[in-house]
Amino acid sequence: MARFTPVPLPVLAEPLDIASLDTKSISNDWLSRFSSALKADSEAESSISSLFVTTCDPWWKDHLALTWAQRTARSAPSIDQLFGKAIELRHPVDFELVFSTAMPMGPHLSIVQAMFTFMTNVAKCSGIVKLVPEDGMWKAWALFTKMDDVTGYERDLARLDVPDKITDVPTEVNVLIFGAGQAGLQVAANLRALGLSTLVVERGARVGDHWRGRYDSLRLHLSKFYSQLAYRPWPEDFPFYASLYDIADRLEDYSRTTHLNVLTSSRAMQAAYDEVAQKWSVDIMSHDGELRTIEAGQVVFATGVNGAIPSVPYITGKEDYKGMAIHSSIYRDASDWKGKRAIVIGTASSGHDIAHDLCTGGAEVTLIQRTPTMVLALEDVQALYARVFRADGPPLEVADIMWESTPIPISRTFSKMTLGSDAVLAKHEGLRKAGFMVAETDPLHAVYNRGGGHYIDVGASALIIDGKIKMKAGVPITSFTPTGLSFEDGTTLDADVVVFATGYNLQSMSETARQIVGEEIGRKLKDVWGLDGESHLRGMHRNSGHPRLWYAGGDLGMSRYYAKILALQVLATEKGLLTDRLED
Repeated sequence: MARFTPVPLPVLAEPLDIASLDTKSISNDWLSRFSSALKADSEAESSISSLFVTTCDPWWKDHLALTWAQRTARSAPSIDQLFGKAIELRHPVDFELVFSTAMPMGPHLSIVQAMFTFMTNVAKCSGIVKLVPEDGMWKAWALFTKMDDVTGYERDLARLDVPDKITDVPTEVNVLIFGAGQAGLQVAANLRALGLSTLVVERGARVGDHWRGRYDSLRLHLSKFYSQLAYRPWPEDFPFYASLYDIADRLEDYSRTTHLNVLTSSRAMQAAYDEVAQKWSVDIMSHDGELRTIEAGQVVFATGVNGAIPSVPYITGKEDYKGMAIHSSIYRDASDWKGKRAIVIGTASSGHDIAHDLCTGGAEVTLIQRTPTMVLALEDVQALYARVFRADGPPLEVADIMWESTPIPISRTFSKMTLGSDAVLAKHEGLRKAGFMVAETDPLHAVYNRGGGHYIDVGASALIIDGKIKMKAGVPITSFTPTGLSFEDGTTLDADVVVFATGYNLQSMSETARQIVGEEIGRKLKDVWGLDGESHLRGMHRNSGHPRLWYAGGDLGMSRYYAKILALQVLATEKGLLTDRLED
């Protein structure tokens, strides 16, 4: 991967005594100056830039509030230019402070952070500003603005508590959603709260089956305080790190308690779009062969960024191999492999988890590593997320806004600083001695550009260091043999089972969409995932290339936040309001 260059951070003239700061006065003063600058006429742009830092890059990140898009401006000129356009369209007013606090951002940087609300001519919005002192004044280092509700079409969560009067499968809906995972269901819940009708189409026989089909030892590596579903908090006794069965059952329960319309054991066959009527006509086939046609104003593909299409490298000689070769999506547990030899290809989360499971289940395991892999300490990752997601933390919706408020390049800079403790470095050294290739710590690159490719250590690293899981790293596989694999260095490994923990096609969702909508529309659709030039996910929860087709995805926390962002755009499209995006 390309090496990430940390972004410059503010340099304080002297350390802040955060206990003595009057954060409310500091924040209100900045908001007053900001509001006045927005109202100014001829000098609006220069007045706005004067409110931001000059000793390092200033940032403004917007989620729909002022641009109807996901935008990030970095530098005073780019902030001036984008604000100049946004002010004319949105006319932001009525800025009110919600809370303010002084907080350390790192070992040498403390800030005042304030949350506020404001109005535009179309929406109720909120924002977060990170303030630092510069030349005797408090200035914005990073500003975040976000749309909360479209005026006149506000969310009504009571709609989630009331079932539909008609229980038959509808033939026409406002929005048709493909995939009843965490993304699809949370988009549906948000749209229901906004008063739009939806139908979710799910291939599995039950909601949650895509989780139930994974390997038995799978557990989330992020806490229950982050990994929740919108509007339906976990019960107090929910496991801190949920298993696949915990998540599967809660997804099924979520679809029931929010009264979502889900059509299981079904899949979309093809979709045609009527430009004049601005509607989709979608053919849905059930597993028993029943074909039905649903009309929808908009469609959302939530079929999974990771999971729809396994990625399996081609290796010659597979037909001669006498053992079993499977992808990790097929692997369940180690019960059939006790006392036998296993090879696991791939060293991201599933590869480590499956090697761990096989080893503790009594198999002789060799882990094949093709490229260096990032290894993170569970405790460090939990501490990072616990800054906002914890038992005594802010309300979940506020925590989401706080988490999203920091531009990704800044978050990447701090994550590299905070996830490299002495204990982690010592573990990395032990892994290297065992033959494991350790990649540079940059977890947000793994999440946003690769959709994975890292490992949060929950025990496999110790087995590698102790030699209980053997390593074969950096040597290309040349072919299968009748008894295992051969390598470019002339060596061979025998195995009764070979597990390909080689991930999934990151473009599986966009490829699925193209197959369903056809070539003419499909070639206009954008690829998904990976960061664009402003560090936003390409194609996800934003303009897909078609005004009435959307993509949704991410883990439970990411999909929780972005389901709301997507739902607002779907609503605005339905009401004819999404006419003046400020796209990059």
